[in-house]
Amino acid sequence: MGEPFEDVKKTVEEELKRLAKKAQDDAKDADKLVKEKDDLEKNKNPSNDEKKRLDDIRKTLQNVLNSCQTDARGSCNRINQILKSKVPDDPKTIPIWQKGMEKWYRDRIEKDPGLDLGHGVKLKGDLSIKDKQATLSVSGKF
Repeated sequence: MGEPFEDVKKTVEEELKRLAKKAQDDAKDADKLVKEKDDLEKNKNPSNDEKKRLDDIRKTLQNVLNSCQTDARGSCNRINQILKSKVPDDPKTIPIWQKGMEKWYRDRIEKDPGLDLGHGVKLKGDLSIKDKQATLSVSGKF
């Protein structure tokens, strides 16, 4: 028999994989826009059309960040529901769960390339078994 938290790990892992897939789709969109934005910003005397396009790109990149944050919040809420329903209230088992889950969760988020959107934008997170609470957020800016 495995650790008591293996089922929870598996369910959380599936949720993080879904989030990573969405994040990678957003990263592909953002990557093209960031390159175009960088090219437009190099122009010392942009035309009105170029200025408008640059403004549109910045708004779109902000929308991508907002979308990522919304996706992260949704995943976080689902993970919190899993924790609330699956983590036992027995104070004797909490240290076992903490040891097995908290570091794993942080490492999983830090090391998953799917949660790195590039250009300094990354999803970050933490987990507290004692509080039955997970966090996920977007840090950085395009």
